[in-house]
Amino acid sequence: MNSGETTLAFASEDLAASHGFPYRRARPNSEPDAFEVAFRTGDVQAAHEHALKAGAVDRAAPEKNLGQWVSYVADLNGNTVELCTPMCA
Repeated sequence: MNSGETTLAFASEDLAASHGFPYRRARPNSEPDAFEVAFRTGDVQAAHEHALKAGAVDRAAPEKNLGQWVSYVADLNGNTVELCTPMCA
């Protein structure tokens, strides 16, 4: 996954548990957390379709909102992923 200059890290549940403090496990059928990971793309529709074909769950189809195209999917653990075009200046 290309995230530009940003380092993006994912931890397994075993690694998260080893930190010594409790955490809530994400699950596909649970209500989403109040956070998301967002990825900018030039073609939200294509990225959304690609994510669905790869196993993501549709949360909100692509739509234009305040000049920006945005959609939402859930990953295999139920985490929310936003797909969006860059913000208009």
